[in-house]
Amino acid sequence: MTALKHGMAALGAKASRASIVLVVFPDQLSWQLKHGSKVVKQGVQAITSPQAMQQALINALKQTGASACRVDVRLSSHFMRFAIVGNPDGARSQDELALISRHAFERVHGEIVSTWDIRLSYGAIGQSGLASAVDQALLEKLKLTLESAGHHLGKVEPTLMQAFNRLAPSGPRGIFALKEAGRLALLAWQQGGWVAVQLQPLSTDWQAQVQDSLARLKLQLGLAEDTPLQIASLAANELEALALPAPRNIGLASQVAA
Repeated sequence: MTALKHGMAALGAKASRASIVLVVFPDQLSWQLKHGSKVVKQGVQAITSPQAMQQALINALKQTGASACRVDVRLSSHFMRFAIVGNPDGARSQDELALISRHAFERVHGEIVSTWDIRLSYGAIGQSGLASAVDQALLEKLKLTLESAGHHLGKVEPTLMQAFNRLAPSGPRGIFALKEAGRLALLAWQQGGWVAVQLQPLSTDWQAQVQDSLARLKLQLGLAEDTPLQIASLAANELEALALPAPRNIGLASQVAA
């Protein structure tokens, strides 16, 4: 299965063994200072309001004590939108592919899509792809803030992508769920192609919510009961695999699309 990707190329600054990983949530920035693959320092910086995100980013960079680093950014599902793109292999050019991907969002979100940065993850040949979108203004603010602090922006990816690549079950079909503070994301694929993506507000009883959503997905998509499932939880920089208790006899909950 092709991994979901939403990335930006590094901007060509001098290579350094030190790097910073930032995980951006609506209410906090989690950061890690790394030397190679080793984490040498980490912390959390609160974000008191949407307007305070830039200052929180500056504070977090100061807390690392590092200079002239590549900064890789992971964006919480709160900042992302996703859409299934039917057979992107049918596109005859990059322009047509971009148009197809953009149209997948425009059908739901309208003209605001013109302000989004959209990336596509292919499935198997002839199968549906998965597009991810984020506000271009957010990416520009991140880039400019990092440059003003002497750093450079490296890879940008959704937390959902990073978690999926690490923990999702392999194989031609499966379901992956990511639980974050206030947010639940679900991905489903079969025959090597993406078939469903959902973002939901996280309920208090998240286990029942996951069970409801799984039952509905399997019913709608005709997925087998033994379809591989992986659930993960992300808090700050900590990604953890979870397991559900035995299914309970509960009614289906309403789905809320992002």
